Amino acid sequence: MFTVQGAVQVKPISAIPARGENPTFGLNLEQSEDLPWGDQSAKAQMEKVLGYILGNQATWVAAIGVKAGLFQAISTGPKKGMPEEALSADTGFNLSAIRAWCRSAYAFGFLEWEEQSGYRLGPHMEELMLKPSHPNYLGGQIQFYAALNESYRGYPQFLRSRETEQGNTADPWLLAALGNLTKPDAIMITDHVLPQAPRTLARILAGGMILDIGAGEGDHIIHYARRYPRSRVIGLEVDPSKVEIAREKVAEASLEGQAVIREEDVSQFAEENTYDLITLNLTLHDVCAGERCSDVLGRIFRALRPQGTILISEFPYPDSIRGYREGPFCQLLSGIQLHLAMVGCRMITQKQLWLLMEQGRFKNVRAASQPNPTRFVLLGEKPTNQ
Repeated sequence: MFTVQGAVQVKPISAIPARGENPTFGLNLEQSEDLPWGDQSAKAQMEKVLGYILGNQATWVAAIGVKAGLFQAISTGPKKGMPEEALSADTGFNLSAIRAWCRSAYAFGFLEWEEQSGYRLGPHMEELMLKPSHPNYLGGQIQFYAALNESYRGYPQFLRSRETEQGNTADPWLLAALGNLTKPDAIMITDHVLPQAPRTLARILAGGMILDIGAGEGDHIIHYARRYPRSRVIGLEVDPSKVEIAREKVAEASLEGQAVIREEDVSQFAEENTYDLITLNLTLHDVCAGERCSDVLGRIFRALRPQGTILISEFPYPDSIRGYREGPFCQLLSGIQLHLAMVGCRMITQKQLWLLMEQGRFKNVRAASQPNPTRFVLLGEKPTNQ
């Protein structure tokens, strides 16, 4: 993986309880004694800002490689490497454009180059850029942050008008990026989090009911249905276009009947004592605008069976402003906030989420240990006598 000169390696958010042995899908960031804001000389500050500019440029170089299929073309080409001319011929892309991209990708370490054989992927770049199921995959992160460019460009106008953004939320590139970014979360939930709720896990292994709120295009409910074939999995999604795609995916997976997607707003959700497990993965901040959190959590509480489990996965926003300097993942969250503010989502800090769960009458509220520091996962249970 490439590094920018002057970049800092720090631990993930220190306020969060233990998350497992693997800090974030293969990335082990250790605390550095030389924080970038420690040296406030003009030279150090200039190098720091230059590092940010280079990081933005590197993100775009990688995003082009993912979006245009250039990483894939090089990966499937000759193992010894591909000359620029061969890559241009294989992809049908303009040679001068290929030449400029290859040299930029080489500059940032995404590609290696030998004069006799040409370009090949840099060390570990195949797993980082091309394999969404791999624990080290970062292609979704690359896609997502490049796709936020339109949000960042529109932010000055948002500051003046305070009108929430509409257009970019339907950007196909952004939607694809979001899908790739969150797909590994389903594996994280089944492999790392649910074993920490053994009673509920036993229920769904034996044949229970699972509800996924904010099911999107259905990737999570399909994963749950395959992992727990005796259970029935329901996905709730308010966006009709996503519902249509999810239903097509469920049909292609031959899971109709076991996995069902419903077009429904959680604010109208009214089931009672039905589900053993209810999951919300990066959903609560979207449905909790204003004072809706207590209502949404109340509906979830009623829908759970006694001793059923609620699982909420959210961005681990720091509880204090100083927390945003605790590491690169906190800095990443600060960038996400700009986009989410524009689309009207609520920023829920870790302590606020914990308090909302306890106020919602859930018991045994606890942070789950899991390997992704860009997620904060809380578990809670509905008491037996409720």
